[in-house]
Order: sequence, then structure tokens, then C-alpha cells
Amino acid sequence: MYKEEGMREGMQIEDANIAVDDKIELLDQLSDSGLKNIVVGSFVSPKWTPQMERIDEIVTRFTPKPGVTYTALALNSRGVERARAYSPPLTIERDSYPRLSCHMCDVFTRRNTNRSQMAEMERWPQIVAQAQELNIKEAGIGCNASWGSNFLGEFPVDSLMTLLEKEHNMWDEVGINVRSVSMGDPMSHCTPAKVEESLVRVKERWPEIDHFRLHLHNGRNMAIASAYAAMRTLGPDDTLELDGTIGGSAAVPTAATAAPPAWPPPKTCCT
Repeated sequence: MYKEEGMREGMQIEDANIAVDDKIELLDQLSDSGLKNIVVGSFVSPKWTPQMERIDEIVTRFTPKPGVTYTALALNSRGVERARAYSPPLTIERDSYPRLSCHMCDVFTRRNTNRSQMAEMERWPQIVAQAQELNIKEAGIGCNASWGSNFLGEFPVDSLMTLLEKEHNMWDEVGINVRSVSMGDPMSHCTPAKVEESLVRVKERWPEIDHFRLHLHNGRNMAIASAYAAMRTLGPDDTLELDGTIGGSAAVPTAATAAPPAWPPPKTCCT
């Protein structure tokens, strides 16, 4: 499955003064392109992401196309409530699985979501308990900044596997089967070799996992090759979800560093 993220990932790095009419025209053209899953933007504070300040106008004025699922990013309960006011046409996105996840880079998550890595982990028992209450049988695990950080450098696949193992163990303790893994890469540290090794090791360690979500950024021109490596590595019975943006335009403003990384990422990101 492919999800088009250009209206969010693409726009959040562009000039905040791009006309709303132009954004609506682009969204309508994306709707007519045959895409089935489109993210229209994000309900976040305009103080930190001024490009999304007029998201309400976009959602009320664009022309939804039947058969297309429209979603929006919401990072907290306030954002979710704002999005609910526009459902439909928006679908309030829910993960197919209750999922334990956190960022490998504490610096990035503090800058990006005002939440520490430890705070993300502290939510895990609550997520597990809620899944038990709902009698959930299958769950997911995941990681963001999976292979590296502009602040802390490269992360070995061993570190990724250690985190996933910790999450998997929590589901094991309550008898809930893990069927899904998500791996995010907001700072463009993916490579085909790392992605392939990660998927192979997950499949070897947990053969029952057959659902994979990858969010790859292309700041070092490795995302498309890494996505191909994922498609080549996974089997016919596996499901792969990929995020991308029109023209490869996107970036994460909060990923900027005082000093450039070894491979300075250009403006374009995402598959």
C-alpha cells in the first residue's frame, strides 16, 4: 500500500505563504491521479509549523473523490479533536494494531513532539493494558529514527533490534501475538543494506510477523533504493506499507542541526 504525504511532509518545509488556493488545487489534482490514500496536512500548532496554520480552510474547500481515503496527522488529543470536526471527508486514522513504539533519538523527539524518549516508553504499559481490556489478539512494534540521527549519528541494526525485542517481550508477557513492525526514518539515514538487514533479522527472529510499515526519507538519495530493497526482501505473503511524496518534496524542520551531518541532506525528502 502507498500513502501520499506531499500535502503534509512536502508543505511543512515550504514557504508558509503558499496560497491556500494553490494547495487546494494540488490536493484536487492528487485526488484525480488514482491515488487511494492521501494525507491532507496536519493539525498541529502553527507556532511550530506555520505552513499548517490554514489546514481548516483546505479541508473544508477541497473536493473529495469517492474511493479515496483522506487522513491528517494529529500528534495529540487536541489535534485529534480538531480533525474529528472534518470527519467526513477525513478518516480519523487508527493503526491497524495497538503498537509500542518510540524514537531512537531523544533529541529529535523532544524537538519534534515535545516529548522525551522516556515519556514514549512510559506509555507502553498503558497501551498493553488497554489492548488486554479490549481482548486484542494481535499487536505491533515499531521505531522511529530507526537507522540514524542528525544529532547522534548512525545507529546500528543491533540497536534497532534491541528496542524491538524489548517491545515484543511486553506483548509476549500478556500473550498477545505481534504481527506488525513499523520503521521510520525522519532524518534520512536509511540505506538499502540497513533496511534489508533489518527486515531479514525481524523475519528470522519472528517469522510470524508479516506486516511492515516503512516511512523513508530521501535526504541522502537512499529512500527509493531502500524501498526497492524492502520489496525485494519481503515475501509474497508479507504486506508492505510505504509512505511517499509527490516529486519527493519534504523534510522535517526540527531535524536541522547546528552543524551539518556527514552527508548534508538537500531539501527533498521522502520516497
